[in-house]
Amino acid sequence: MAERVVVVVAHPDDETLGAGGRLATLENLALVHVTTGTSEKFVYFRRQGFATPDAYSRARFRELKIALTILGVPDAQQIRIGVKDGEVIDNVSSLAARLEEILADASAVITHPYEGGHPDHDACALAVHLACSNLRARGKPSPETIEFAGYHSVAGEFRYGVFLDAPLSNPVAAALSSAQRVRKFAAIKAFGTQPWVLRTFKTLDETYRATPDYDFRQPPNGDEFLYDENDWPITGALWMEKARALLGEEPVSHSEMQNV
Repeated sequence: MAERVVVVVAHPDDETLGAGGRLATLENLALVHVTTGTSEKFVYFRRQGFATPDAYSRARFRELKIALTILGVPDAQQIRIGVKDGEVIDNVSSLAARLEEILADASAVITHPYEGGHPDHDACALAVHLACSNLRARGKPSPETIEFAGYHSVAGEFRYGVFLDAPLSNPVAAALSSAQRVRKFAAIKAFGTQPWVLRTFKTLDETYRATPDYDFRQPPNGDEFLYDENDWPITGALWMEKARALLGEEPVSHSEMQNV
């Protein structure tokens, strides 16, 4: 059997945007969706014509099923954690414990970078690193950690598909075939509840890198958090406050975190 690869993302559509072109090349694939894709704290579900967050969540996961079929991975193992949008940082400890179980037999895990682009993305990155550190602390093998390029802001400019500190971090561009590009574009279009996605994410290209040695006690992008530019219930300052309360005050890199 092919080695098991786990993709951990915050929301349904993150896997398609970040790694959709390559998912079908991963034979023994597990997809972990951390959130329900919505929350009462975000009014976007009403803007899309849904009466409740639950109805919106169900619609998003129906779209995910269509997208995965288009991408050629309808049979991938799917695991839903069920955290509400915007609340992943409040559930990092329990999420890391759950991910420890999921990642125990994985050869690699692919997830978001820590770049201040979305609070749930940053919290997923933290949870994955805690889970891997805890596996090592218990003398267990830890999967290779890989990231796909996401999005962030630099001097107020939205950037997508590149890493914050590229090219210093040695990212690897994954060339997609014409067939992969067609499938990925069609899969993105399947997310009809997310019309902003097609307007915003213009490139189908994918870029990956080995996870850097983050210090999650420090802001990833100076004082610039893309989520501060939105009317969201969590700010960059609040995210950092919660992360530091979880991790303690002393700056420690992810490779040194143990038993948090």
